[in-house]
Amino acid sequence: MGRIQHIGKQIAWGLGYEVFGRKANRTLRSKLNNTLRELDINCVIDVGAWRGQFGKLVRSVGYTGRIVSFEPVAASFAQLQAATARDPLWECHRFAIGSEDGEREINVATLPGLSSFARPNGYCNHLFPENSVIDRTEVVPMRRLEPFLERYLDDPHTGRIYLKTDTQGHDLEVLSGAGNALQRTLAIQFEATITSLYEGVPEFSEYASFLSRAGFLAGGVYPIGFRRQAIVEADCVYVRNDWA
Repeated sequence: MGRIQHIGKQIAWGLGYEVFGRKANRTLRSKLNNTLRELDINCVIDVGAWRGQFGKLVRSVGYTGRIVSFEPVAASFAQLQAATARDPLWECHRFAIGSEDGEREINVATLPGLSSFARPNGYCNHLFPENSVIDRTEVVPMRRLEPFLERYLDDPHTGRIYLKTDTQGHDLEVLSGAGNALQRTLAIQFEATITSLYEGVPEFSEYASFLSRAGFLAGGVYPIGFRRQAIVEADCVYVRNDWA
């Protein structure tokens, strides 16, 4: 480290900030690792868990605390259960998370990871001509997230929460159903649709506006699909403004 860099870091530390190199949070994995450690997260809420990929990711970066996963599609939930079977701190529930309690019909795609409460649009069918085909529908139970957040927030062993939601266009309803408990969550990760793949889903600007009103600041945007030079989808990490 050069002298100027060293002095700059010392000044930043004195002001309560930490300076990272340009490559520090270049990937979602590195951002996730830093956020979990810096915010001392002890509970990860995983909405739209599919087969447990995100839970495996947080374990792979060294996180050892509680994971709570939600997945409504029957076949995917069976695989999620298998993934969690030997992890006593990873629990899973078979229902959807939304803005209200009840039941709702979900479109199960040929590739279950593309399953959604919304229907795939023409662009989605163009990108994934085989995998986006609706194979069947399932009626699934739906619950608001707020009671679950409150339960874990009130426990000092699980009160520092990282919320991840990836529900193929349904994430704003997930966040809306968190109520006032959302503002006590330390960090939120969601999959933003930049170029829509589903009919009638919110635009990215609606998520940004909602989270800004809830007191969160953008911490990172990580593209996961492109259409020529345009981003199709991106994983976005937002951090509560008093911890940013």
